[in-house]
Amino acid sequence: MDFESKHVELAKDLLLAAHTNAISIYLPLSEKFPELREVAKSGLYEYWDYFITIASVGFTFMEIADSFKDEQDIDSVASAVQKALNEWERHPFGISNYDIMSNFLNTFDKLQKEGFPLDVSVGTWIWVNLKGGEKANQRLKEIAQQEFYAKLLGHMIITTFHNWWKSDK
Repeated sequence: MDFESKHVELAKDLLLAAHTNAISIYLPLSEKFPELREVAKSGLYEYWDYFITIASVGFTFMEIADSFKDEQDIDSVASAVQKALNEWERHPFGISNYDIMSNFLNTFDKLQKEGFPLDVSVGTWIWVNLKGGEKANQRLKEIAQQEFYAKLLGHMIITTFHNWWKSDK
């Protein structure tokens, strides 16, 4: 397997792991925090796993430059992530998944500049997108306003995906 193919495989593995993680955390979290069942009650479960997947890949994407020394490797891995995202079948908004991830990165950067903690910056983007949909009920909008839930999701993503690239090189 050539070097670029290895990066494409790593990016596909990342996307699969991020999506699997996003799907698998809903039930345990909704059992521990019953108010999170509002996601399903609002008909937004499919968006839950989508936004958590994108945020997970986005967080990991931000670590590429710190994980590789060679500029060519950095570019190759970044391109591989873009390719994996755009080949993923999920396109619920008619825009590329990479563009959605770019929105995550821009929002994350803005929140970091405003002084929000790392985990809150990651999780806030998910909740902003969930509550912004027309299906979101009032209770879900109230939950999305609570920093605790942003911190909870952000912390889970960071704990799971921090150093993703370093573990596979």
